[in-house]
Parts: sequence; structure tokens; C-alpha cells
Amino acid sequence: MFADLCSNPKVLKNTLELGYTRIGYETRTDRKPTKMAEISPPPQDLIEKYQNFHLPSGNPLGSSIKFYSRLTFHYAKGELNQLLTSGNAVLQSYDLIAIEPKDEASFRFACTLAEVDIITFDCSQKTNFAIKTGLVKQAIARGIFFELKYTQGIAGSSCEHLISTGTKLALVTKGKNIIFSGGSDVAHHLRGPHDIINLGVMIGLSTDNARKAVTVNPASAVLHGETRRTAKGAIGVMNTSKMNGEEQKWRIDGYSPNSSSDAMEE
Repeated sequence: MFADLCSNPKVLKNTLELGYTRIGYETRTDRKPTKMAEISPPPQDLIEKYQNFHLPSGNPLGSSIKFYSRLTFHYAKGELNQLLTSGNAVLQSYDLIAIEPKDEASFRFACTLAEVDIITFDCSQKTNFAIKTGLVKQAIARGIFFELKYTQGIAGSSCEHLISTGTKLALVTKGKNIIFSGGSDVAHHLRGPHDIINLGVMIGLSTDNARKAVTVNPASAVLHGETRRTAKGAIGVMNTSKMNGEEQKWRIDGYSPNSSSDAMEE
């Protein structure tokens, strides 16, 4: 199944029509979420809103589509440090927590200490801090994923910034733990999964790793979120790259070896 973990209700129909069936609904904030639960959009609300929507195949929207709540922080040095390491109850209510570092100090914190699932980058401009291999390795060891929002590189000089940041990530991660997401509320900026796989190859990923960036890796990020929110999280975290195909699919997203309909990839 293809995933876009940074979507918007304004383009949900378009996202579904492009073939994405695992969708993260993003809430963005620059402040401490003392009352963030009040604005948390339950995924079920989206399902009810689109219950009469039919996929291009003619099948109705149903159990084959899954939605995840996501909270993304814009983060600079010293802000929110305690909040993002305290097991905050409000944060635990979100399926996914993402952080967008603004400087080297916040990137270091995100990689080494923050209780998050995704580190995302602003690819509409040049990254103003070094993406250091040592920090990236620590983040990967903690099960954190790195996100590139491809729509930020659709036009003008932003494309150069997206390719530059993506190429650096592909190099320092050795192709691991990268996620591609949309991150736009403009429908014509969105692209289908196979176009995004081609983008992954363009920045230096193998075809297999590029495909994982819109399939297995997003699913693993969701699994990381589940373990973060539960008392058994310390036991439940696993490195999916070391599993064989069937074991990997079974562990992620409730896959049953006897049912091909739940496989993570099409």
C-alpha cells in the first residue's frame, strides 16, 4: 500500500485518487500544545466525511483506507526540549509526531533525544545546518524516519533545494529511513507514487529504497508511533530492514500471510 503521511483534507480526494491508501492528516504548530487535544482531528472524522467516496477502481472507501493523526512542530534551539522528552499525554494521543528543525542544535536534539517519529525538512529553502552522518545514524538507531516533502520542489529554485537536501539524505542514510510525503493543500502539486519513486532514484536511492520511501518506511514510522505511545514501546521497537519480506509485512499493519490484500506494496 502506498502512503502519504503529510496530507490535508483539502486535497484528500485527490490523494486517494492518486492511489495512496495510508494517509497522515497533519496539524502544524509553533507553540507548546498545552491544549492541543482540542484541535486534534480524529481520523474517524475523515472516514465519515468520505464514506461515500469511491476509489478509481470503483470500490468504496472503507477498511482499505487508513488515516493517522499527525502533529508537526517547527522547532528552534531550546524550544520545547522538555515537552518532547517528557511523554506528554497530549502528544501520546497523536499517531505520529514530527519535528522540523530550524538549526543545528534542534537537529541534534531531534536525532538524539526527542520522542518523535519523523524528522522533516523545509525543502522550499536551503537547509541552514549540516546533516551530519553521526547524528543521522543515532536517529536511525532510534527508529526515526527522515521526511522529504516533494511538493516543495515543484517550481523555481525550490526544486534545487529539494534535490540538494534529498541527495545529502540519501548519502548519509545510505538510502535507509527516508519517507516522501506531499505536504501541500494544492491538488495539482501532488504526484502519484510511481512519479515519487522516480524522484527517489533521481536523488540517489536504489529503486527498492525509493519504493520503500512510499510503502514500507511510512508503515514503519506508524509502528514507531504505536510503540512510542504504549508502555510496551521499549520492547516493541524493531529494525524492519533485517526481516524477510513475509515477516516484515506480517509485523506491519496487521498483515496476514494468507491474505495478499494487506500487503504493504502493490
